[in-house]
Amino acid sequence: MTLLVAKKSNGNITLSSDTRITFGDDQHFDYGIKLFSTEMNFKNGFVGYIDRPYIHPKLPNDAKYHIGLGMTGSYMAASTVKESISSLLQRLFIMGPQTDLSFKGVAGMILRVYEAVTCELARTSFERAHCEMVIVGHCHIENRPLALHFSIKDRPGDTKKFSFDEILMQDGILCFGSGKNVANNILATDPDISPMRLIKKVIKEKLHNEVGGGIQHGSMYGSNFLLTAVQDPDVKPVFNDDGEITYDSKTYLRSTPHIIDPLEKPWLATGSPVVGLDHQ
Repeated sequence: MTLLVAKKSNGNITLSSDTRITFGDDQHFDYGIKLFSTEMNFKNGFVGYIDRPYIHPKLPNDAKYHIGLGMTGSYMAASTVKESISSLLQRLFIMGPQTDLSFKGVAGMILRVYEAVTCELARTSFERAHCEMVIVGHCHIENRPLALHFSIKDRPGDTKKFSFDEILMQDGILCFGSGKNVANNILATDPDISPMRLIKKVIKEKLHNEVGGGIQHGSMYGSNFLLTAVQDPDVKPVFNDDGEITYDSKTYLRSTPHIIDPLEKPWLATGSPVVGLDHQ
C-alpha cells in the first residue's frame, strides 16, 4: 500500500501520503490515515542517582515535541508499530548526564520497539506483516530537523536486519511505498512538482491501484511536526503548494485541532473540500 513522499526544502521537511488501504488484490478502503503527529515527552527531574532526582540543564521540567510518522507496508503492522511507539514516547525519563537526548538517541529506542513488534507479528504467522516508516522531528541537541528512514533488510541465512538511516540531509525529495516507482517516473520528467501535486497526479490518473483516496500532508513548524486536514483530490484544492489552507483568498493556519475549530469553519466537514483528520 501507499505512496509516501518526503521532501526537504530550505531546511524544512514535509511528509505527504495518500489514504488508500488495500486488502488482497482488488479490495481497498480509501479513508486510511498513514501520517501521524505523535507527542514526544521528556520528563526531567523525576528519577536519577539513588535517591536524588537528576535535572538535565538543557531541558525544562517537561519538554514536549511533536514528531511526524509516515507509514508504509502492512497496515496491521504499521498500526501496531505506531501505537507501540506512541506509548513509548509519552514518558522519556532523564536518568543522568549520560542519557542520549538526541533525536537519533530516541530513534535507537524506537528501533528496538520496531524490531520487537515486527518479530512478534511474524511469530504469530503474519509473515508479510511488516512495515517501513519515515520519522521526522526536531533534534534540540543538534538544533535542526531530521528525517529518519526505518527499514528491514535481508541478510544471509534468511535473517533480517532492522535499521534506520538519516535521509534528506540536503534539499531533495524521496518516495516510499508500493507506488514509489510510478512517482519516481513522474519526478524524472517533472522534478519541480510538489509532493501533493505528485500524489494527486498518481491518484487522478490511476497510475497505481494501491494509491488512492485523499491526500495527507504535514510539515515541521518550529520544533513540532503538524498535520493539515485530508484533501479530497476530486474537488477544487484548498491547499497551496506549501500545504497551507486557502479560503476566500486568505491563507489560514493549518487545520490542527489546536488551531482551528471545525465547528467555526464548517468547510472542514465531510462533503466540503476537506475531510477532517478523523473523517467525521
